Amino acid sequence: MVLGGHSHYHSTTKLILGGKRTIGLVNLNEPKVLQCKASRQTSKWDVTSLNWAPLLEDRVALAANDRIEIVNPAKNLTYEEILHSHTRHISDIDWNPSEANLLASTSHDGHLHVWDIKEAARRQRPALTFNTMASASQVRLVDIVMLFQFHKFFQRWNKQSGNIIATAHDGDVKIWDTRKASMPILYITAHISRIYSLDWSPLNKDLVVTSAQDCFVRFHTIGQSQAKVIIIVIDPI
Repeated sequence: MVLGGHSHYHSTTKLILGGKRTIGLVNLNEPKVLQCKASRQTSKWDVTSLNWAPLLEDRVALAANDRIEIVNPAKNLTYEEILHSHTRHISDIDWNPSEANLLASTSHDGHLHVWDIKEAARRQRPALTFNTMASASQVRLVDIVMLFQFHKFFQRWNKQSGNIIATAHDGDVKIWDTRKASMPILYITAHISRIYSLDWSPLNKDLVVTSAQDCFVRFHTIGQSQAKVIIIVIDPI
């Protein structure tokens, strides 16, 4: 298996691996043995992101090209759903840490989708869509995050709030509120070069951290114009 992605379920020793043609389940106590293996239904494309739902041991999402595959590791990696709404390559997916059935996805089509897995089969579309307009290099929702690094988005749901999203656009950060999805509620000039990584604090819903090509790591408090803490590193991270 040529590995395209992997994800670990936090309370077990299980690890799921995703390749172009197959997916496999491994017990980390016996890492050289596949517990089970299944062929992928969309094996034309490599896996670009793979994420195990933190609140559901029987749900794993993997992104390949413009679609998301939902598989059940508790049933020998059986396919449960294929989500298809993006029109270009999906670069990242992330489960909400507090709402078990919410999944976020980001794509080169300039959209951030929030999916309700319970409703996805019936609705056949995302529960919520954001148009980021400019290509985002990262996004984080004070329950989502998306990152677009060299044409790649990364996203993580923030740990404290379910309504706020941060997106990175070159050196700038935009803050979004899911209840007011038409435009950002705040702009932050964070770096003088492309942002490589972005995330929210697990303890403070108003604190976001960014790192960029300029070799700075900056901690931004929402509502303050200047970064609270600045760390200088030798190489970009």
